[in-house]
Formats: sequence, structure tokens, C-alpha cells
Amino acid sequence: MLAQGHVLDGYRLIRPIGRGGFGEVWLCQLEATGELKALKFISATDADLLERELAALIRYRAVASQLQCPHLVPIEHVNRTDNGLFYTMPLADGMADGNPTASLWTPKTLAAVIEGRKSGAAWLGADEITAIMIPLLGAVQRLSDVGVIHRDIKPENILFISGRPCLGDIGLLADDAATITRRGTPGYAAPSWYLESGGNPDLWGIATTLYTLITGNSPDKLGRAAFLWPPQGEMSVDPVAWGHFHRIILRATHEKASERYLRFETVGAALLDGTNTDDDAGQPDNQHDIGTPSLSPSPAVSRKLLWVMGVVFVIVVIFLLMPAYLQWHVARQNQPFIDQINAQAQKANDHAKEMLEQIRKETEAKSKK
Repeated sequence: MLAQGHVLDGYRLIRPIGRGGFGEVWLCQLEATGELKALKFISATDADLLERELAALIRYRAVASQLQCPHLVPIEHVNRTDNGLFYTMPLADGMADGNPTASLWTPKTLAAVIEGRKSGAAWLGADEITAIMIPLLGAVQRLSDVGVIHRDIKPENILFISGRPCLGDIGLLADDAATITRRGTPGYAAPSWYLESGGNPDLWGIATTLYTLITGNSPDKLGRAAFLWPPQGEMSVDPVAWGHFHRIILRATHEKASERYLRFETVGAALLDGTNTDDDAGQPDNQHDIGTPSLSPSPAVSRKLLWVMGVVFVIVVIFLLMPAYLQWHVARQNQPFIDQINAQAQKANDHAKEMLEQIRKETEAKSKK
């Protein structure tokens, strides 16, 4: 076992700074230069784990040398002894300023950033989240382009080195293949139904990492209405931006393969602008593939909606005009009868005038006598 003060190929071990099921990480110092590094050690007591890590390491170093991606943690020195396998990497930034050799110093991972924000006054803003995710999506896209999958994307494996978010811990990295073995951390590892439908495990890892980043919750709560917001609540964030993030997550983890993103760079484009539409679903990789679910109806739905609205408008107009029409119609049908009554009334009026005139004349004649 490793111990403080041991020297491995010129790297003096200072103290452990991380442990997990796949090995332990030590803070170490390169004696020749005094540089501080991170050293991962996998014990020879688990031969299968060691061989899997070594195979992943060899494959990663081969592709990383081609990619030269600043957001993939570089592997600097590798060796194998009777006790196990070890390799060194750049040391991550610290969660706080200070000497990494101090006992309270901890490396800055995305998981640590999220945990620290849970008790803070404010959550990360939409711009901060996008600034973290875009470089990671670019890194995963580069891995995908050379035919490999990471299989263990999660907040704990995202380190900040010189301020840059970087994807690390390549212990489960493998060639992309028609059949993929389910590996990784529960929640962040793609479920069997997702893989069996052709899903990319790294797309699932990206989506669940984004979910944890915007809510602070573990992926098992994904899609539940009570867990859409960070601990500070809905009012602490931009609800429009968060709704957009959630739509991206749900599209990436969709049950139907045809509804998912085809490329990681398109997820990045969706994060930045969200202008993609459902009509792009299932496009080949060399075309503009699907983005976020649109809040606007599709053209077919719009045409149908306009037709229905037109019909409703006509019905309403008819309903409003019907009483006036009926009144006019009744009046028109009864017009002859009304004319006859008016004629009779006119005759009666004329007759009455004649009688009045006659009475007046008779009265005047009597008065003269």
C-alpha cells in the first residue's frame, strides 16, 4: 500500500486527496522540479480492475495525443509495478486559495462546486452553467469523433485546471461499439433500456450532469416536478432558462432514440440559443440535427389550429348575427300583412278627418242661425 513519503519514479507522495472504487488519488511532488501533481494509483490486488484501467489508459493516451483538447485531463507519466498501476496528471485548482499541501485543501471538482452552492445565497447563473457545459460537450464530441466513449461522466469527474473545466478519470473509457457494457456510477450511468435502444452512454452522462448542475439533485429525481429547482428555489434563477435546460435534458434522455440528439455539439448549440426545432429529428450527423423542443407548434399543428380557429370564428359570427337576421326575416315575411294594416289605418284616419270636417261645418251653420 502507498504511504506518505514514498517515492514513485521521482514523485514523492504527500497525502491522499481522493478515494473511490477504482483506486486512490494522491497529492505528490516531482522531486526534480518541485511541481505538485496528482497521482492515481490502482492496486494490483484487483487484477481485473487494473487491466481494465490500463487498457483504458493506453487507448486514451493514443487518442488524446491526436486531439490536443484543453478540456480533457492530460496523462503525463505512467508506470506499472508489482504493487499496482499509477499515473500522474496536472493538479486541479483548489476550492479555496491556499497551499495544496495543507490538510484542509481540496481539489475543485464540479461536485464540490455544486455542494458549496447548496448552502450559499445564490445558485449558479445560466451563463455560468453554459460556460461549464460547452467546453465539456466539445471534449466529449472529440472523443466521439475518434470512436471512443468515456462512460463515467459525472460531476465528481469534472475538474477545474487553471480555471478550465476538464473531463477526467478515464478508467472506464472504451471503444464505441454496437454492444456497450453498462458501466459507471448509478444515476449517471445510462440504464439498460437506454443502451438497448442505441443510446450513447456519454449523452446520458452529460444530461444527468447538467440536471445536477442546475438543481443540485441526484439524477434519480430527474423529471419530478418537486425537484426542478436548486435549493434556493424557483425565484433564485431565471425560470425561462431553467425550463430550456430541462427540455434539453428530457430530449437527451428521451425514451425514443429518434428524439435524442445525434451529436454533442448540437447539445451545445441548443444550450446557447435553443433555436432548433422538432422537424430536424433523426437527421444524419452531417445535417442540422434536433435541438430543444420548441415552445411553438409545428407547421402542421399551426395550420390545423388556424383552421379550427377560423371555423370557431364563423360560428361565433353566425351566433351573434342570427337574432338580427331572424328579426329581419320575420319582418320581411309579414310585410304584406303590415301594408294592409297600414292601408286600413290610413283609410280610418281619412274617414275620421272627413267626419270631423262635417261636424265642424254643421256646428258653424247652427251658430249662424
